[in-house]
Amino acid sequence: MGVRRAALESGCWRWPLLLAAFALAAAGQPRPLAIVRPALHQFDGGPALQASHEFLSGEYVFLTFQIEGYKATEKEHVALTYEIDAFDQAGVKYVETRKGGIGVELAQEDKDWKPIVRHDFLVPPLALTSHGRIEIRVRDNVSRATVTRSIEVKVRGPNLEPSAALAAQRFRFLRAEEDSPGISPPAYRPGDTLWARFEITGYKLGEENRFHVSYGLEVLRAGGGSLYKEPKAAEQQETAFYPKLYVPGILSLNLTKDLTAGEYAIVLRVRDELGNQDLEQTHKFTVE
Repeated sequence: MGVRRAALESGCWRWPLLLAAFALAAAGQPRPLAIVRPALHQFDGGPALQASHEFLSGEYVFLTFQIEGYKATEKEHVALTYEIDAFDQAGVKYVETRKGGIGVELAQEDKDWKPIVRHDFLVPPLALTSHGRIEIRVRDNVSRATVTRSIEVKVRGPNLEPSAALAAQRFRFLRAEEDSPGISPPAYRPGDTLWARFEITGYKLGEENRFHVSYGLEVLRAGGGSLYKEPKAAEQQETAFYPKLYVPGILSLNLTKDLTAGEYAIVLRVRDELGNQDLEQTHKFTVE
């Protein structure tokens, strides 16, 4: 009994020593290259945002992150490079890849220093609602190690249906130019200004995401006679890094004070020059 007890007690003493040895060994292991504490901000120097935050199309996104686990040369030189991309839900880049580097000489008191990287980019003004991502890639040019990390970025824009052919979506009559919801039923009085908004989708894109669309309108009386006609009310064409998936359209009509009460119709005609597509829609309204 005495020998066995002594053996057990000896084993009990060894366990803390073994745990301490393992802890010392783990502490001595170098940390792997890592991207740590990534955060999104609404403005430079602002607080970190919750993962549920949605950026608006046309809004800047501010990103910060730190790097740890890098190596230094014998002369305490650090050489890091990084690349940052931002993608929409379909994997299309919002902006061009941002590249940067960190090259510094460390002092003795800087042995635990973690460099911080700050980056910002503009969400394209006509981006649609999307659950995209930001991808960060870091390379340690001393150890030749690389690491990648992705974080989610949510964007809120119009919710439009994908369209394989030319379309004018969400046509709505408005009381004023800056109104958001449409009016139902669309009824006006003589002397009013009629406003309408819609989004053009389904047009074809050329090289460098070039597009070329135009639209016009015609106003018809209840009997079908033409009251007003503007074959080309607006035209838009341009190229862009990020493809514009819709073009906003707007119409306005000054209803004369002597306009007879009754039912009228706006005939919207849209033309896709690159895709050789034409679209015609009819939208009715009344004058009371």
